[in-house]
Amino acid sequence: MKSDRKKKWSAKRIILTAILVLLLAVLAAAAVLILSLVVRYQQNSYTYQPPVERESEYIMPAYPDVVIDTEGKWQEGVDETEAETDVETEVETETAAPETEPAETETEAPETETAFETVEISYDPPETIASVVNPTPSAPVNVPEPNRDASFANSPNAVSVYGKTPIYKVTQKDPDVKNILVMGTDTRDVTMDRGRSDTMIIVSYNAKTGSVKLTSLLRDSLVPIEGHGWNRINTAYFFGGVGLAINTVNQLYGMDIQEFVVIDLNGANNFIDYIGGVDVYLTKEEAELYSLYTGKTIAPGMNHLDSNLAMTHMRNRTIGNDFGRTQRQRDTIMAMIQQILTNKTAAEIYDIVDYSFSLIKTNISATDLVGLATSVVGNASKLTVESQNVPYTDAYQFGWYNGMAIISFDIGEAAARINEFIYN
Repeated sequence: MKSDRKKKWSAKRIILTAILVLLLAVLAAAAVLILSLVVRYQQNSYTYQPPVERESEYIMPAYPDVVIDTEGKWQEGVDETEAETDVETEVETETAAPETEPAETETEAPETETAFETVEISYDPPETIASVVNPTPSAPVNVPEPNRDASFANSPNAVSVYGKTPIYKVTQKDPDVKNILVMGTDTRDVTMDRGRSDTMIIVSYNAKTGSVKLTSLLRDSLVPIEGHGWNRINTAYFFGGVGLAINTVNQLYGMDIQEFVVIDLNGANNFIDYIGGVDVYLTKEEAELYSLYTGKTIAPGMNHLDSNLAMTHMRNRTIGNDFGRTQRQRDTIMAMIQQILTNKTAAEIYDIVDYSFSLIKTNISATDLVGLATSVVGNASKLTVESQNVPYTDAYQFGWYNGMAIISFDIGEAAARINEFIYN
C-alpha cells in the first residue's frame, strides 16, 4: 500500500513539476515580450519634459465681440473670404481652404458686413485684461514641397511636439480619475511643421468605477490662448506645442491634464491600414457622398472601410458640422478598438501594439502605461464608454471673429458641464 501511495505521489509531483515549468516558461516568454514592447515604447514614443510651476496666475480675459451668423453662411474651418466648391476635396481634406497660419491679430470683424448682426457674448471673468496683439509673420520664401508620406514612424527629424511653452503643473482633482489629452494633427509633413490639433479628445479613465469618458473639443471653438489672444482652440498646439494646448484646456475647463498622446495624419492612416480597415456604420447621406467620392456603390449600414475611406469619414466636414465630425471620429476610434479585440490573435495584437508605438508621441511613462493597462484589464467586466462634444449641441452659436469662422459659447457653463460629466 505504501509503495502504491509513493508511486501515486511521485506521479503527481512529476505532473505538478511539469505544469510549473510550463507556467514559468510562459511567464518568462511573456516577460520577454513585454520587455521588448517597453524598450520599443521608450525608444519611439516616449519623450518627457517635466511640468513646471506657473510664475504668475492666469486671468481669463473678457469675451470679445463676435459677429453671429444669421444667414447660414458659416463654414467650418474657413475664413469669410474663402469658398469651397469641390465636394471631393472638401470631404477628403481639412485644409482644402488655405489656412497658412493662424491669425494672431485682434482686429474686429468688418462692421460693413450686412448679413450678420454684431452681438456681445456675455462672460464674467474674475478680471479683464487686454488682448495680446502679435503681428502676422511674413510668408516664407521658397518653401519645399511637403512629403506626403512623412509621419512620426518614418521621420526621425520630425518637428518636436513640445514647443517653447511648458506644461504647467496642476494638482490631480480626483485620485481615481486620470485625464489624458489625445490630439491628432493636420500636418501633411511632420518634418516641416507641427500643424494644428484638429482632433482634441480628453480621455478620462476612472479606475474605481471602470468608466471611460471621451470629451471631444471642437476645433473651431473660440477661446483665449495665453500670449496669442482669442483664436480657434486647435491653434494652441500650432503656437506652443503640447504645453500650450494642455494649459489652454486646463485653464478653460478647470481640468488637471498633465499627460498627452499625439498622432499625426499619416500615422493614423497607416495604423488603419495595418489593422486591415474598420467596420463602421454609415448613414444614407454618408453612403451617398462616399459613393460619389469613390465612384463605387456604397450602401447605408455597416461597411468595411479601408484606410483612405476611414480617414475621409473621420474628416468629413460636408455633412453636418464639427459636432457630427467629432462623433464620426469617436465612432471610428471605437471601431478600431473593436476590430483589434475581436478579430485579432494575441500574436497579432502584440504586433499591432509594437507598430503603434512608432506612430505616437507621448509623455506617459512605460511604468504608468503598464499600470493603466493593468487597471483597464482588471475593470474589463464593468468597463463603460461614454462620449460628448464641447461646446454642447444646445449651447453654442456659429459666428465670425477676426475673419475666422468660429463657434461661440459660454466657457464657464461648458466648464461646469464637463466637470459634471467627468467627475459626476
